[in-house]
Amino acid sequence: MAIKNILLPSKHIAEDIGAQDFQWLAISPYHAQTVLELEGYHKDPFDRLLIAQAKYEVIQVVTYDRIFTDYLDDVLLIRK
Repeated sequence: MAIKNILLPSKHIAEDIGAQDFQWLAISPYHAQTVLELEGYHKDPFDRLLIAQAKYEVIQVVTYDRIFTDYLDDVLLIRK
């Protein structure tokens, strides 16, 4: 798998994402249901939604937050 990069901050993030072949992931009712099934390790609601989406869709998350590894097997940890 090739590593993709988005240079941030960007004033054109929507265009930058599309230009690099990243995909948008809309929030679905299945993601919301998965949030309710998560253990309570992480308290941030936005991060919990990202974790739920990654669990449900079986996709990798790139983050500096080590708590994600308590929920997911496929986490790429980066340095802050």
